Amino acid sequence: MARLDSAGVEASSLLNSVETLAGREMDTAKASGYASSSRAINWQITVVLASILLGVFLGVVISRGLTRNINQGVTMAQEIAKGDFSQRLNLNRKDEIGVLADALDGMAVNLQKKADLAETIADGNLNVSVELASEKDQLGLSLQRMTDSLNEILGQVQTATEQIATGGGQVSD
Repeated sequence: MARLDSAGVEASSLLNSVETLAGREMDTAKASGYASSSRAINWQITVVLASILLGVFLGVVISRGLTRNINQGVTMAQEIAKGDFSQRLNLNRKDEIGVLADALDGMAVNLQKKADLAETIADGNLNVSVELASEKDQLGLSLQRMTDSLNEILGQVQTATEQIATGGGQVSD
């Protein structure tokens, strides 16, 4: 029985040692788990913050690119409104901004052609042909009517001059 008591005490002692070791291992595992969890949370926060900063940066870069091109278009339209048709955007973009820039450039080219044509007419050359940008080209149609009217008036003046010359010749005879 003494042996049994001694084995019981020894078993109890071993059991206490196992419990102590298991407790220490559990404490170590908990600490390691908390540290891993804390590192994972820190990485997640870092990735989220980096993503937000990258998104803000890209948003600023993209919006500045769009805003700069739109402001150039606005400036060009304001210059055209003032009568300066020499401005061109010359943007090589395939998006809506590029389509708008091409339309503004085309408008400036057509207006410059009409201004040059009006200058030619003002210099006295009525033998010009007015190319219409479309059937709705108000300026082109007006220039066509103007050259037609001026040619008609010039024809009437020429006829009147001939009649005066004929009448003057008859009076002198």
